[in-house]
Amino acid sequence: MVVDGSWATLVFKSAADADLQSLPSSADRSGPAYAGRLPETNIRLVITDHPANGAIVYADLNSDGEYSRNEQFPLHRLPGNALFTADTRGWPTQKTCFEVPIAGKSLGLRASTEGEIDFLSHSPETAFAEKEQIVFRAGDLYLSTESVDLKQRSVVLRSHPAGDYVRVELGRGVALPDWTFVDLKGRPGNLKSYAGKYVMLDVWTASCGPCLGEFDLLQAVVQRFGSRNFEILGVLGDADEAQARRAEEERRLPWRTAASRATLEYVERRLRIASWPTHILLDPDGRIISISDTELRGEALSRTLQALLPR
Repeated sequence: MVVDGSWATLVFKSAADADLQSLPSSADRSGPAYAGRLPETNIRLVITDHPANGAIVYADLNSDGEYSRNEQFPLHRLPGNALFTADTRGWPTQKTCFEVPIAGKSLGLRASTEGEIDFLSHSPETAFAEKEQIVFRAGDLYLSTESVDLKQRSVVLRSHPAGDYVRVELGRGVALPDWTFVDLKGRPGNLKSYAGKYVMLDVWTASCGPCLGEFDLLQAVVQRFGSRNFEILGVLGDADEAQARRAEEERRLPWRTAASRATLEYVERRLRIASWPTHILLDPDGRIISISDTELRGEALSRTLQALLPR
């Protein structure tokens, strides 16, 4: 899967018994199998590898908890990657691909008459959606796609009142609107309670390997900069609260993670965040300082905070 022009990392754990029993092949049930979720969707995947059948991806496309013959997709070795290599940890790795039809749509609308549509994940010119009508802003116009005919190269647009445009266009200086949430421990909260502090929203999911992998670094950052008016607020980017709660407890995260349906609505419909992890750094007035990975991911985060926060 391609996210922002680079390969996304999907982390799969050993498949549960329920996943194994739902596979259509007894051979696949007897071999190694691994399960996870496809980012930006609720599609559950199971990868099997058996000498008789080869490596196969099963995708529960209709969310019925079963994996049928119509929901199996073979893995294909990418050209130029015929041999196994080692990753940065020394683990053997091989690039492969598979194609899964997703019941959703990615739409874009250029805000001006010049240039191409900006398809980066935080761009207000693009959005990923499922079972909803997306409204874009183009200058003073608010538009959605009424119909698309690819064969005729025809697009019919529909105009909307300004009130139908609920998206928050993420950019430096933008004030994030408040929202009320319930965290993973069941405690109520809201964004405005962080007023007066530098706060970084960490949007993550428990099925996102890179999200879990950066928790040690984020805890070190909180220990280093917590005395300089800095906090982290975790924001759950999907509906799997049970798995996220286990991850929070196992990692002993010292900050709160906003969850509940209100949070998911805020992330998906207002902020339009569809890739994880996403970091948004706010100033004491609740305005965005940065949403850039080059400033807020890895060791760059410490350098950014060191230069920014008051001593």
